[in-house]
Amino acid sequence: MKHAVKLLILIIAIVFALSSCQDVFTTSVFENLYEPDYETMSDEQKISYAEDLLATGSTEELEEAYDEITDLIEDEDIDLDSTELTDDELELVELAAELAIGASGIGDAVTDAIGTFASGEEFAEDDIMEIFESLETGNLEDAVGFFETLEANADEGEDALTDEQYTTAAAAQLIVVMEDFSALEGTADEVASYDDLDPDNNAVHAAIVEDLEQALEWADSGGFDASTFGIDYTVE
Repeated sequence: MKHAVKLLILIIAIVFALSSCQDVFTTSVFENLYEPDYETMSDEQKISYAEDLLATGSTEELEEAYDEITDLIEDEDIDLDSTELTDDELELVELAAELAIGASGIGDAVTDAIGTFASGEEFAEDDIMEIFESLETGNLEDAVGFFETLEANADEGEDALTDEQYTTAAAAQLIVVMEDFSALEGTADEVASYDDLDPDNNAVHAAIVEDLEQALEWADSGGFDASTFGIDYTVE
């Protein structure tokens, strides 16, 4: 299996693609004046408030709302491995996915990455790496899981996600892959590059390769054309 892909550059290219659909990542630098009292809210009110926060909430507010919505998922005993979820259950899963993305800080990372490129100043790959490494990858991993649930529950022949959601899922998964690859440093599984991963003989490598393939498939499903950015990658 060959992976001719510069993962970091691919992430950055997807970030630029996502910059044209900022509603996915929009967060406010200003805290809402309204201080929610989740303890007095009904489940419906929590859901409605969380949906509103997707357009106006700060990262901290989105994190708090995310915790409330995931608590609802647990309270309602929604099986994320099921392929027979109801429409209401899927709407809750979708909301959790979008909140997890917002709470991860990826909106700020998009802004910082674009600012770094637009500054005209010289920068190293490590500068961009630091931007993405600041993200809450736990939330991104959760989001990937929610997107997988949505995909598994899609009707045959229908797209499980919107183009923006597919691209968002791809970016989230790629950042998680980057983090997992970095974690190999100093271990017996360490390799010099993604091309050196040996999924046929190493279970840790196999997991990274599987996640990478999924990310690239999601990017394709979202209509992301890597060649537009001068990127050539293959997964064979």
